[in-house]
Amino acid sequence: MAKKDPGSIFQEGEYHRGVFQLKDEFGVPFKKTFRSKDPKKLKKRMALWLQDFEDGKPTEDMKVKKMCDLAIGAAEHRGAAPKTLKGYRDLLRAHIEPTMGAMMVKEVKPAHVERMMALMAEKGAGSQTRVLARNFLRMAINRVAIKGGYVVTNAAALADPPKIKHVLRTSLQPAQLAAILEKEDRPMFHAMWVLLASTGLRPSEARNLLWNDFYQSKDGPWLKLHHSKTQEGMRPIPIPFPTWEVVSALPKTALYVFATANGHPINESNLRREWVAAMKKAGVPFTNLYQLRKLFGTLKARKVSDDILKRLMRHTDVRTTKQFYVSALEADLRAAVED
Repeated sequence: MAKKDPGSIFQEGEYHRGVFQLKDEFGVPFKKTFRSKDPKKLKKRMALWLQDFEDGKPTEDMKVKKMCDLAIGAAEHRGAAPKTLKGYRDLLRAHIEPTMGAMMVKEVKPAHVERMMALMAEKGAGSQTRVLARNFLRMAINRVAIKGGYVVTNAAALADPPKIKHVLRTSLQPAQLAAILEKEDRPMFHAMWVLLASTGLRPSEARNLLWNDFYQSKDGPWLKLHHSKTQEGMRPIPIPFPTWEVVSALPKTALYVFATANGHPINESNLRREWVAAMKKAGVPFTNLYQLRKLFGTLKARKVSDDILKRLMRHTDVRTTKQFYVSALEADLRAAVED
């Protein structure tokens, strides 16, 4: 709309109503309405509003809920993983919206964010969940509120983060994995554990594998993911021949490799439950399913260069690999003290 055209003005009894039909910064159509008894004042008010709108200045107060919705929409547009988007929406629905959703963004102070995290703790939310909620708010304020000119400081960034209660996780040892595989007599889950341990796939990636994601190259079988946590995770993955023999022996009765009886991919919580059952059956102390990926990274770090390790783990920075996915094995520790 040209600046000279202040919109449409209609008379409704003693009042005059002005209307703009515009699109917001995300391309979504919206209607802006004004009312006044004085048509001259109405026209001037509309012209000033339109000037601010075309100059990119904030023209409306924004609530926290809308800011978060816009941030999620922008993240989806940038290609964020479905699991990441679901996490954002869950945090907004369960924690942010009930306590801060109706507040105006410009009114949010660090104390409000800290109060939200305190209420989350009272409801039983762990420290990591509270950190994620604060981080999501910080991201939303940066990308929507500050960029849009609604605020100049980030209240979530200034809020004190909760103290993280670190839990010492038991690392999976090669002998323990061997015991699990020896006792696992269910072909689908045996193939799942083998695939995760020999490729470093994330459990969420393996759950959604399709048969046509695999392909044969001159040097052997490969896997091309269509859904991954990161863009780097979409890189092709080499599959060891023994692993391919185990996986390819599964019945091809559905599109998904690891499918339920109705042809759908196995549910994430059910997969974790089956992993716990496999550990119990093998007499292995509990550790989470991601330890299969960590064991893969640990074993490969002994043999390959940092560049190859980063590529195998599909990380953009090898420091991430070494910080979170490489640990000392018990055999290495024993050898070190006995040397």
